[in-house]
Amino acid sequence: MRTKLIRLSAILAFFFSVVLSEQITLSSQSSTKDATSDLHIGDSIICNDISCYPKVFEATNEWKEIKPAQMLPGGLDVRINLESGLKEAKLVERMSSQHAHAAGNEADNKALDVVPIAKDALDSQELQKGHEFTKEFTTIRDILAKVEKKQLTMDITALEEKLDDVMEFAHDYKHGFKIISNEFDLLENMSFNAMLPVSLRELSARMINSCLRNNPPALNYINDNYPDFKDRIFYTLEELISSDTSADSVNVLLRRYLSTLNELLPPSYVFTPEEIQILRQALALKDKQLEKKVLEIASRFFSSAAISDTNSDLHTVVQDIQGWVKEFETAIQNSDVDELHIREFFNSLYNIKQQLKTKVTISSQFLDWLELQSDSREKNLNTELQHRDLEQDSFDKRLIESRHLVFGNPMAQRIKQFDDEL
Repeated sequence: MRTKLIRLSAILAFFFSVVLSEQITLSSQSSTKDATSDLHIGDSIICNDISCYPKVFEATNEWKEIKPAQMLPGGLDVRINLESGLKEAKLVERMSSQHAHAAGNEADNKALDVVPIAKDALDSQELQKGHEFTKEFTTIRDILAKVEKKQLTMDITALEEKLDDVMEFAHDYKHGFKIISNEFDLLENMSFNAMLPVSLRELSARMINSCLRNNPPALNYINDNYPDFKDRIFYTLEELISSDTSADSVNVLLRRYLSTLNELLPPSYVFTPEEIQILRQALALKDKQLEKKVLEIASRFFSSAAISDTNSDLHTVVQDIQGWVKEFETAIQNSDVDELHIREFFNSLYNIKQQLKTKVTISSQFLDWLELQSDSREKNLNTELQHRDLEQDSFDKRLIESRHLVFGNPMAQRIKQFDDEL
């Protein structure tokens, strides 16, 4: 009887030890998921809300904790500490001190296979790259290889469907950054690959744009690591514009590129003459949605305060400046244009006219529109029935004053001010 009790107690002890280890492992996995969701992953370091640590795990002869999303050099001993539940790694005993230094030095990792740690679980036999969409993008790469070889309709459809599956996550702040920081090379090459169907290029460009929209970390990542991306967009725009752009799908792709430029470029970006000319060529396509995006981007240059103060003649920087004036005049009178675009387009015209004065001609249609706008906005300024928007009031005053001071006869403004005083 006593022997049976001893055996029973031993079995129970073993059972509870197994259950405890499973709980520790699950707890570790759960905490890893939570920890990695708040990470900012750079080229060489990973940061959370508290501290930063190297992106590549620096191995020693002692067991060390593997931080969330760290990348492991090949050839390490890896374990899960059953007491703490933490993932740990160290150098194998046969490694020399020279290998130990290489394991902690990212510049020497070319001699080693760098493998990122999985976020959900750690398998010492097969470490997988740790971001949520690794599996999807691995499938995308596999299908893309088939498409580039054979261009089969079924493969193209499968690739489009896979991109669509990930697209919904690209708008998310954290997911968008992870997609850009891990998969940008793939997406960029797909969007610029002239051998691929336009539909695939458009999907890739759309995903990049979705990741960048309202996402400063993603924008900074592109500007810091891919400074020539903007130049590639302008080059591809010029290429597409000079080709057969009668297809609607090509115009959609052009709009995607322009939307990405709109996200990338700073508010007071100074365009080169070549870039301005490419935008001007895009306007010649006479696509309404395309025209609006082009003028929205161009207004970053023309509506900048620096344009008014520069000593250089705009004629030396911009070809066909009168053509730009006409485009802005037409767009601003469109009944569908919103207040934000009215401000951008008007400030562009204001600065062009203020600098070039009689070198550009303002149409009578625009002056009629300006007169109606001035009367309407002046009435709004004089009413006290609504809450004041100081920014709106400032713009309204500028528009009203410009009617005579910039676009008309300055003497008429002085007469009007005299009449108001009386």
